[in-house]
Amino acid sequence: MSIRALLQELEEADQPSKKLDTALGLIAGYRPTPGCADLALATWNSPSNTTVTTLPSFTATIDHALEFLMRIAPYAKGGFSWEPGMGSAIISGNPPAQAANPAIALCVAALRSKISDNQLDNDIRT
Repeated sequence: MSIRALLQELEEADQPSKKLDTALGLIAGYRPTPGCADLALATWNSPSNTTVTTLPSFTATIDHALEFLMRIAPYAKGGFSWEPGMGSAIISGNPPAQAANPAIALCVAALRSKISDNQLDNDIRT
């Protein structure tokens, strides 16, 4: 999946998604343990070199979305807000991101920030 395709899926998502969490985890530096053929069943090596059985729920919880932001843009500045059925986020002066919830909006804004800085590869790699 390309980064731009992921961004579009996040913007169109109407709820949290394990599939999107997996793609975000790969960008954040999580890697499936060697020999795992099915990412849905994988154990993961975290960026801090510990083994975890599940990825953070980047698209469901604000704490995990903030972890994603800190992993890919540790010096970014911004904010987020929410209202019933929608979340918004803005990071590093980029246009505001709106999504189904504030966690997804934070992930969208983080990706947009890195894309605008040309600091992400085009494809997500396992």
